[in-house]
Amino acid sequence: MALDETVDIRVATEDDVPEIRRVIRSAILGLASRDYPPEVLENWGANSSAAVTRQQQAIRESRELAWVALAADTIVGFSALDPQQCVVRAVYVAVEAARSGIGTRLLAAVEEKAHALRIARLTLDSSLNAEPFYRYHGYISLGECLHVLATGVRMTAVRMEKILAGSTGTT
Repeated sequence: MALDETVDIRVATEDDVPEIRRVIRSAILGLASRDYPPEVLENWGANSSAAVTRQQQAIRESRELAWVALAADTIVGFSALDPQQCVVRAVYVAVEAARSGIGTRLLAAVEEKAHALRIARLTLDSSLNAEPFYRYHGYISLGECLHVLATGVRMTAVRMEKILAGSTGTT
């Protein structure tokens, strides 16, 4: 899929969560499968009813500020910011839309909101396969870490941070 004007970015709603979960699984299975063992792949972004409910509640309570990318009314990407922790929670693009610029636009939505909230520094735990994406966008590696998934399974990740230009606020 080539990035063009038919891809729109908008704020995500609770109703989007089932499709967001589909995008997450597509990205994980299609883009990260060579970097992680089966146990991690099975648990990462698990599409359980509990996961859907947890994410809907986080969006409803504004603990997760989220965006979706739409191509022909289909969600093909998702990003999220945890404004309390100053953490980029997610940037996922469905495998069929990967490497088309959608992830860049979704990350920009997160960073623009962080800047508006006067967040000066963002952190994230990047998957191994996404680390070059974040590095390209100005994030620096703080080293490998173990990221604990919602199911309790641990996965190798890269802790990263970015100081937002012109921000003078919370970290």
